[in-house]
Amino acid sequence: MTEKTISAEQVAILADRVDTLLINLSKMEGLIQGMSAQQNTLSNSSAILQERLVSFDANQRRLFQLSDEHADSIKQISSELKVHSWTWKLVGTVAVSSLGLVGWAYTELRGLQGQDNRHENRLSILEFIVGGRSQPQPPKGNNP
Repeated sequence: MTEKTISAEQVAILADRVDTLLINLSKMEGLIQGMSAQQNTLSNSSAILQERLVSFDANQRRLFQLSDEHADSIKQISSELKVHSWTWKLVGTVAVSSLGLVGWAYTELRGLQGQDNRHENRLSILEFIVGGRSQPQPPKGNNP
């Protein structure tokens, strides 16, 4: 058998490689520990979210139960709201149309008032011609 001799250089190279390997191994252990800590944080957050989800589910079921219990009153209120909305639409329509009617009536009354004044003027002229009224006297005072 042939024996191989190991030189000091080879031992130094081997020791350097083992040191590099140990450094890389400690880095990987640190990374693995960091990942483990993050995984623990994530699992804790997941557990908290799961508890909240269960709570929300219970609250939602309670809400649906209350909704089912009050379904008749909700339907009644809904139908009343529908009636009231149509009533207010009708009232609004009547109010808008009455504004138009008031405007038209105001215009007609002004026209009739103008006609009354014209008839009053005609009546005054006829009375004057017939002699029913006295002729207006000029104001007394200094004549220019």
